[in-house]
Amino acid sequence: MKTLLVALLLLPTLLVAAELPDIQSVPPDLVVPALSEGTPAAGKRVRHGLNILYLPTDWKADTKWPVIVELAGNGGYKNKYGDVSTGLPEGSNLGYGLSGGKGFIWLCVPYLNAQGDQIAITWWGDKPSYDPQPTLKHLRESVRSLCRDFSGDETKVVLAGFSRGAIACNYLGLHDDETAKLWCAFFAYSHFDGIKTWPYPGSDRESALTRLQRLGKRPVFVFTVDQIPISPGVPSMGMRPDVTPPDLQVNSGEIVYIDNIRAITRNPERLEEFKLILRL
Repeated sequence: MKTLLVALLLLPTLLVAAELPDIQSVPPDLVVPALSEGTPAAGKRVRHGLNILYLPTDWKADTKWPVIVELAGNGGYKNKYGDVSTGLPEGSNLGYGLSGGKGFIWLCVPYLNAQGDQIAITWWGDKPSYDPQPTLKHLRESVRSLCRDFSGDETKVVLAGFSRGAIACNYLGLHDDETAKLWCAFFAYSHFDGIKTWPYPGSDRESALTRLQRLGKRPVFVFTVDQIPISPGVPSMGMRPDVTPPDLQVNSGEIVYIDNIRAITRNPERLEEFKLILRL
């Protein structure tokens, strides 16, 4: 009887799941441009030093452009669905998906090892200290040179990341005052700083809350599969205490939190929705 009851309770969920197509069978509405050689130009995605740089199709040198700086997930990942994360900047797609290839310069920046001479595929620095300083130095220099050389708007630089990169939005992006002042907004997809402990020092909740104090009045948009603890009267990691969970709210200096995966709308609404969320 108990088995029958469980089966009946699960039946609606199973029927819905059976009706859903494999996501890989859905034709993408965007295709990230292939990595090409040569100098950066409008509509081209090129290797620029250790970084990967894309200038939007409408880019002009005499206009200031908002910038999406993207940090990749950990490498060495592959699941049964064929999803792969290489840990390299050329494997990133989030910035192009958010902008649709228009209106934003998109810069994918790697993490560096402790010597600062090789790309770190997992986390940043080397075990066991995971020193972030070479990565932070490269990140700051990359943003400043991009804005100088390709007409990036220093007042409109968004830091975005997937998985490891989502954690790094706070861990690296708000690591110190010099780095924290680079960004106007943050877009973290899958995970968030301080929700879980990881192998590197300072991954705990208290350290993350200290970093979060550098956020100020800037917006953060968080997609996460993690459960964020909520306690009455206690500031909650992932949102300010005066934000009602779990739905989307956009208020000055508050974190926009989504507790499950939701899709940004398809083009042409994608770019305008992204700008609205992060007040660009």
